[in-house]
Amino acid sequence: MAKVNIQPLGDRVLVKQVEEKEQVKKEKRVYKEDRVFNYGDKVNHEIYGDGVVIEVTNTILTVAFNKDVGIKKILKNHKSIRRV
Repeated sequence: MAKVNIQPLGDRVLVKQVEEKEQVKKEKRVYKEDRVFNYGDKVNHEIYGDGVVIEVTNTILTVAFNKDVGIKKILKNHKSIRRV
């Protein structure tokens, strides 16, 4: 079914047919269940390597990796991060 965009133009109405974009499904890279991390936990990331958790919020971990990588904010339920 095509979508229609309606815009008023004074005493007239402009009607445009709008194309629907095909949705692309992305690979799910996050766990559905909530994972628990605490300040000081040692973690490993697939790309950044070993690090230490320095801050935890509802959905974000702040992790200090080695000096070449630095500090990164990562979704705490992302599959690339795991506790060591």
